[in-house]
Amino acid sequence: MAREALARGATVAGVARRADRLAAIPGLFAAPADVTDAAATDTAVGAAVHSLGGLDDLVIAAGINRPGLIADTTVNDWQAVLDTNVIGMLNTVKAAGSVLRSGRAPTLLVISSNAAQQVVSPQNAIYSASKAAVHALADALRLEFAGAVRVVELAPAYVRDTEIHRDYADPAHRAEADERQHTNGMDLDHVGRLIVDVLAEPSDIEVRLIQVSKPGYVLRPYRT
Repeated sequence: MAREALARGATVAGVARRADRLAAIPGLFAAPADVTDAAATDTAVGAAVHSLGGLDDLVIAAGINRPGLIADTTVNDWQAVLDTNVIGMLNTVKAAGSVLRSGRAPTLLVISSNAAQQVVSPQNAIYSASKAAVHALADALRLEFAGAVRVVELAPAYVRDTEIHRDYADPAHRAEADERQHTNGMDLDHVGRLIVDVLAEPSDIEVRLIQVSKPGYVLRPYRT
């Protein structure tokens, strides 16, 4: 998404944990931070806003998964997912919200998941719960911003070449998930282009929810 926006002439800043990943994108203003840390997020967003000279659009894409049955996972696993996927979103909105209100036709785009609408396996209960929370918060923020900021929720199915399975403890489970992602996933660059297309829509168009998947893909429950 950042590369696509830069290619179209936008000025873009990125907030993420790994400074090396941010530095690999030419032209991107890098503001390293872990969004689960409210103070660090405030500092990073402040630096980004200062560099950009304001803020017109905000995309919140942070998300992790630590799958497993509730009986087999720990409170630390649950907390890690909820801290990143839910609290990280809230920290970012809180840090950027007042500046975003003053942007030019501002848009807040949050990435949930098709898993927000259906729990596809017992091992993904916490992830689905976190994305359902993102969905609810998007609706709440649309009311809170009361027309001052467009709020768009993008709910994708599988997207190839992401790191969403990096924290899978079981190598066999990770390999199975990677195969599903590869077989059923959309191209990452295509999804990035879609996001920038949505941000570029004129201010008299309100898009609330976009559900996207690979053509022909149907979400089906599975065991692992």
